[in-house]
Amino acid sequence: ADRTMIFATIGTQLPFPRLMATLDALAPHLSEPVIAQVGSDPGPYRHMDAHESLPAERFDTLFAQARVVVAHAGIGSILSARKHERPLILVPRRADLGEHRNDHQIATARELEHRAGLCILWDVADLGAALAAGIMGFPLMVRAIRLSIEAVDPGLEEAAATLGVSLNGRGEGEEKEILPGVKIYYESR
Repeated sequence: ADRTMIFATIGTQLPFPRLMATLDALAPHLSEPVIAQVGSDPGPYRHMDAHESLPAERFDTLFAQARVVVAHAGIGSILSARKHERPLILVPRRADLGEHRNDHQIATARELEHRAGLCILWDVADLGAALAAGIMGFPLMVRAIRLSIEAVDPGLEEAAATLGVSLNGRGEGEEKEILPGVKIYYESR
């Protein structure tokens, strides 16, 4: 798929003008268009294609086609990024700024902070730099990981199987995800 746009989503429950206004201000300086699901936030957003809501199928398509996704730290956004293997820039909502009822998004972001393919922004002033890294670096990193996995010598995988370990669902037993989308299985002995 041609990945030449940035997709942003803040969910549908609450507006997130701190993030959306920052992204809208950056949009004219980006090399690709920005499409955003802004929920009930009225904007105005003049530099991105803003939608209050998107049908589920359209949302899924945009998520899958995005080069990089910018989102609040909602679990739905995180699961969609994992499903579509999209690099994700998360900006957690803050209760002290009236962006949410509590700080559960900050807690979620702290738990995920060091995951590959995921960038947590604690300050929206860093969004421009994160987008530059996402547009240039994340796709290269994801490709390198995928190529590394594909380059696994089948003989090595067969040898691992004799020890009770298999890659990507070709086994049974205890499952452990070692990279997004890459699981190993330990046989119970």
